[in-house]
Amino acid sequence: MDASPVEEVIQVWRYVVGAGLARTADEGARVGLVLLAVERTGSASLGGALVAALLVPQVAAAPLVGRAVDGAARPARTLGLLLGGFAVCLGLTAAAVGRVPPGLVLVLLVAAGSMAPAVTGGLSSRLGELVTPSRAPRAFGVDSIVYNVCGVAGPALVGLLAPGGSGPPVLLLAVGGVIGALVVGRLPLGPRRRGDEARRAGRPRWAGSLMMRDPVLGAVTAVSCVGQVGLGALGVVVAVVAARSGSVQSAALVLAALPVGALVGSLAWTLRPASARRSPAVVAWGQLAVGLPIAAAAAVPGLVAVAALLALSGLALGPATGALLLTRQRRSPPHQLAQVFSLGAGLKLAAGALGAALAGLVADLDLWVLLLACGSAPVVAGLGGAVALRVADRAVVSRGHAGPEAPARRTL
Repeated sequence: MDASPVEEVIQVWRYVVGAGLARTADEGARVGLVLLAVERTGSASLGGALVAALLVPQVAAAPLVGRAVDGAARPARTLGLLLGGFAVCLGLTAAAVGRVPPGLVLVLLVAAGSMAPAVTGGLSSRLGELVTPSRAPRAFGVDSIVYNVCGVAGPALVGLLAPGGSGPPVLLLAVGGVIGALVVGRLPLGPRRRGDEARRAGRPRWAGSLMMRDPVLGAVTAVSCVGQVGLGALGVVVAVVAARSGSVQSAALVLAALPVGALVGSLAWTLRPASARRSPAVVAWGQLAVGLPIAAAAAVPGLVAVAALLALSGLALGPATGALLLTRQRRSPPHQLAQVFSLGAGLKLAAGALGAALAGLVADLDLWVLLLACGSAPVVAGLGGAVALRVADRAVVSRGHAGPEAPARRTL
């Protein structure tokens, strides 16, 4: 039986609370772990290893987590257990760093990272079930807002509380993650079609093959990943800009301009979302609009100018994220939604890590070269995606059918 509009609003708010707490823990941990390692061991390299142990497993584990959520008889409970496991491992890490051998700490974080895809793609994949299809565009706009708020709130919370010691902030994030897991575990989510039904439907068993078969889904996935290479490099490049300006401490404030701008852009998308049919184009052209301001910063590589241009870039990033989530929802078979979302999130994470690594290798280049390179990746991604989508549209017209798009369904 369909839920009333009021019930839908209540369930979406429950989702926001649960996802917000879990994602704040995830985002804050990436900063808190480094501070914790430096504070207790004096080793920044150990801090980097801890963050890598948390992030790297997410790429490999994403398809497995997606399949677990898609195939669960009680997906809300499965998501809650994964989120709770992630948070508990994070809390144990806060207590263990500097007090037990580093190898054991790394094992804890690898375990946390293996469950972390539930925090991103796993949660987003089930949001469409909480609302009617007509309200899904706005719901994914809300999800984009949650991502952006957590991207600011997690590191900010750690930064505010770190002067009193880095352990308590990380432990607080973990407690919040456990509460978020309990909230998510009570969401009204029903089981998807699984196993034999999926094979009878003739659908591919793995999300990667679906992305390759569906040109639209493949295009938006490639666009988001290529664009993320530039955004992943941005953290390193802004730190270089700040260092050469004699104000290393300001790097975090400058970087915060991007998620703040994205928050405003996500609000705009939520108020006036594009249709599901137009959302792939929004992803492509949105990436173009993300990259141009960053590339323009090459002409004026001062901190204030870079911050202003990053905020402008974020205005486009918010709608592009909402459109990406909506496209995944509408183009994926119901029994593979979590797999597609989790794999897409994992690929973006890997692309961001690649960008950061590349930026570190060429950090000695001129600032204008670094900023131009960061902006060029989303620009190239957007232009390439627009061309790919136009080709896909023409192919659909020539075949005379609507393609493999799977409409959103509710299973409440």
